[in-house]
Formats: sequence, C-alpha cells, structure tokens
Amino acid sequence: MEDNPSRAYPLVRNSGRADYTRNGRKKALQQFLSRVEQVNNDPYFLGKVTRVVLFGSMLKPEVERLSDVDVAVELASKEADFDRARAKNYERVEKLATQGHRFRNFLEQEGCWYWEVFGFLKGHSRVIALADYAAEKSFVLTVPHRVLFGGAESTSGPRKPQRPVRNKHPRDCPVRVRALLVACCYQELSHATYGFGQILQVGPRQEKGSAPQFDAIFGSACG
Repeated sequence: MEDNPSRAYPLVRNSGRADYTRNGRKKALQQFLSRVEQVNNDPYFLGKVTRVVLFGSMLKPEVERLSDVDVAVELASKEADFDRARAKNYERVEKLATQGHRFRNFLEQEGCWYWEVFGFLKGHSRVIALADYAAEKSFVLTVPHRVLFGGAESTSGPRKPQRPVRNKHPRDCPVRVRALLVACCYQELSHATYGFGQILQVGPRQEKGSAPQFDAIFGSACG
C-alpha cells in the first residue's frame, strides 16, 4: 500500500480568500474535476467517483457574483468484492490510527474509504460545496443541473412508494435465527456504497441527520 500521509483522512481545510466572481468559480470547478480524475487514477484511494453533477447558481448566467459552487458526487468502492473491500478499509483505518487520527465512532471506521475520498475532493477549497449525490438526488434532479461526469438519470416524477411487506414471526423466534437476521441487516447496511452519506446527510447545507434506528431495523426481524 502506498504511504502517503499527506492525503490522510479527512483532508478538509479552508485556506485562502474566496473568489466570488464567475471566473474564480470556474477555476475552482476545474481544480475540483482534476481531483476527481486523480482519485479515480490513483491506487491509493479505495473509492472512486462514478458521477459528478453541478447545480445551483453556477448554471445561472445572469448571476455574476456567485455563491458556492454546488456539486453532488456519487462514490463507490474500487474493490467489487465486499469482503476484500472491507478488509482493505480496515487496513486503512489501522494505518491512519497509527498516524494519530482518532475515529469518533464505528460509522467513521466503516466509512473511512468514503470520507477519505470525500475529504480529498473537498480539498482546500472554500467555494466548493460538496454533497452526496445518493442522499441529495431527489433534490438535485428537480432543480437545474448538469452532469459533468458519469451517466445522467431520468428526471421523471418519482415512483409511487410501495408499502413494505413485513414478515410475521412468532415471538419465540430462536436466538440463532435472530442473530442471523441481525447479521443480514448489518451486511446490507454496510454494503451500501452510499450508506454513510445518507446516514449522516452531509450536503451543501452541512446538515447532520440521525444514525439509523437499529432497534427499528433489528427489532422487527422476529416480529
């Protein structure tokens, strides 16, 4: 594994004076796209960028003095095999821990690969407002936007949500079955490539959501 502590998680700092002119914003966007290319080509990073969508005031030519450059990104693990990807992620967690980084909770450890890429993309820019595409997709696709990298998605109206079917289980469900159901739920939660962005809801407004309600997920497994 390449030793590159300069890219260590989370790599999000603000420095310098922000340039609010359109030319300044274009320059910041070009620098951001260069970081996207670097992430996808550099084997150090465990994640890759699969979609970049620009939205907000940058798409309004009549506005000369702009606010932040709003960009939504979709990330995925470079390793297709879940077990190998998770093993590599925890190797990175251990490495960063030896370098002095302290993880606040389990979710930061599980999402280390994600936040390391997300932080590097944000970089030192004070004008790039970075959002998780999977978490903000319902909003991004309903406002003027432009896909800069990756495929475009349909902007047709949202499908009518279907009522989930809940399987009924007896209250004397064996402990072993309960454990298997919990493990399956945990596997699905960890395997989601966008899960950590959705759980913490990090977007251009830097809103903090709530952690998943594990009791609601696991408690319903056996009725």
